[in-house]
Amino acid sequence: MTEGMTLPPDRSAPVGPLVFVNESFFAALGVPLLGGRFFTARDDSTAPGVAIVNETLARRYFGSASAAGKRIKIGGPERPDNQWMPIVGVVGDVSYSGRGTPPEPTVYLPFRQAWSETMYVVVRAVGDPRSLASPIRGVVAGLDQDVPIARLSTMDDLMIESVASSRFRTTLVAVFAALGLLLAAIGIYGVMAYVVSERTHEIGVRAALGADRGDVLRLVLGEAAALAAAGVGVGLGGALLTTRLMRALLFEVDPMDPATFAGVSALLVAAALAASYVPARRALRVDPMIALRYE
Repeated sequence: MTEGMTLPPDRSAPVGPLVFVNESFFAALGVPLLGGRFFTARDDSTAPGVAIVNETLARRYFGSASAAGKRIKIGGPERPDNQWMPIVGVVGDVSYSGRGTPPEPTVYLPFRQAWSETMYVVVRAVGDPRSLASPIRGVVAGLDQDVPIARLSTMDDLMIESVASSRFRTTLVAVFAALGLLLAAIGIYGVMAYVVSERTHEIGVRAALGADRGDVLRLVLGEAAALAAAGVGVGLGGALLTTRLMRALLFEVDPMDPATFAGVSALLVAAALAASYVPARRALRVDPMIALRYE
């Protein structure tokens, strides 16, 4: 609950991540300080309680004013005995719920004043971080052999795990999209091959009247391009209506990104022209005399 917030007696304060950290946590993770200060070793159990908040909390509850110097407490009216703590710093946002979710208002408390039964140690390494696994285990065992290390992971491993499900869904969608593109190309090839066979007489007449190979090629590919353009137009309309369903699979990519729509449209037209190339080449080999006798 932030200073100046008014809540009904039957309503609790908004809930967000509450993280207990030491004075080196933000430097280890590279979280920037936007205002005020970081925790220090002097923020221990003998000192008054202090807190650090993230940028999202500062903007949401303090507006454009700096949150440093304001006060905050854990809980709302249902916890009247909780002390108010001055906010000594504002730091950059960190998403604790995955890369696809926006950062939540987060409060950091110094672990020398408040702690949790489950603690994590963050180590910033130069070079391969896996080489520090044994030294870290040795340091922990030297402090207390009964303290288990549940897991050692690099930040890269955690990042890969956080996007594993989204990556699988995206890969699955990409595979089906590739199959759809292949089936569309096969369909266009079949249609254009049929069109060329049905228009053999017309192509022969055009060739007899002086049409060169380029004219015939433009005739066939022009029809293919027109069909592809019509299909792309219908597809773009459908994509604009359903693109919001893909938002969960995207990270830092606008579902309405013009470059993506333009690139996909160009790819579809290119696939259609490529599928029409063989029927177009077949049309170039039409003998005018044979075509004129074609029924």
